[in-house]
Amino acid sequence: MEIEGHKTEVGSTWNSNGTALATVGDDKVVKLWLIHDGRTYHYQGETQKNPKKLTSVVFASDPEGEVIVYSDKFGEVFSSPVARPNEQPKVLLGHVSIITEVLLSPGGDLLLSADRDEKIRVSQYPKAYNIEAYCLGHTQFVSRIYIPTSQPSVLFSGSADGTVRVWRYLVGELLHTEDLTRGDATRRIVTLPVAFSDEKQTLVVLVEGVNSVYLFKLVDGKELKEAQVLPLHSAPWDAAFDKEDNLWVSTSSGVEVLTSSADDTYSPLAEGHALGAKLQQLNEKREKQAKAVLEKNVEKALAYGAMRKRTAEDKAQAKKRKIEEANANPDLVSAKEKRKERRNKAKQAERKKKETPAVDDTVAPMDEVKNVTGEEEEEEEKTSSA
Repeated sequence: MEIEGHKTEVGSTWNSNGTALATVGDDKVVKLWLIHDGRTYHYQGETQKNPKKLTSVVFASDPEGEVIVYSDKFGEVFSSPVARPNEQPKVLLGHVSIITEVLLSPGGDLLLSADRDEKIRVSQYPKAYNIEAYCLGHTQFVSRIYIPTSQPSVLFSGSADGTVRVWRYLVGELLHTEDLTRGDATRRIVTLPVAFSDEKQTLVVLVEGVNSVYLFKLVDGKELKEAQVLPLHSAPWDAAFDKEDNLWVSTSSGVEVLTSSADDTYSPLAEGHALGAKLQQLNEKREKQAKAVLEKNVEKALAYGAMRKRTAEDKAQAKKRKIEEANANPDLVSAKEKRKERRNKAKQAERKKKETPAVDDTVAPMDEVKNVTGEEEEEEEKTSSA
């Protein structure tokens, strides 16, 4: 059985033990996939369709068991149980603007939500109506938030203001700001902190539209220092470290690997490296999938074009038949025109009637008012003389 995935840009997350994958997209549903034998994906189901497009998803646990927590572009955060993804979702909290990302703290007791109004909210979980703190300081929308496993009290945030900020999020304290615009106010960039090496205490930052990877060292758990800027062949989408601390970067043209060295620096994959064959196999598979998707899209486009052509031909034929009928039956056409003219006149009359102010029949004319007033005055004079 072929399972149809999302038709739009996709966001995704794994659960803690790697047995379930949740994905969201602009099609307004969360799709849940269970993993068998570490290799086979089984489609479990999807949530009820949301009124708004979805932006982010994360797994969490509550008294009912494992749940999916997700946000939408209306500014609300919902939860649905993994065991019953299609039942009515529960609303956890709301923002007054689009939520860009939701994140659970390592302890699972705090829910962080970032939005397009430059703020990060820290709420209790699952009682998300209790707010612990706000992280305020960004001057443009918050693009990404990230908590490293080895530094559970530290939060990294990226933004369209071109900065990466370090927070003690439990109290909303700003520890450090790293400005990638280099002080150039005209330079508009969006920063994305996406991965962290616990062993090397290295943060990976991507910048939208820039074919490079920025590496920063976290010093004393609160300050970032730029370590390296490594060029890529194309624009990066995401990145992650493997068990050997090699950095895998997904880009618009394929996957690139930056290998770790003993001096804590990174370099492009050398020719003949053991990972070379695996990387080649992965990129070939990706290229094959991309080609299949392209062929399918071309096929759909051709079918749509053929349908549009048939529709246009049908309309042309219908118009031609009308003209032929009009030429063959001029009296019939004249009668139709007269009926149309009568309808238009009736509509104009109705419109005019609505625009004309109604006369209030309860108000007496002035001459009647004067007569009544005169009669009252005569009555008063007779009473006073008596």
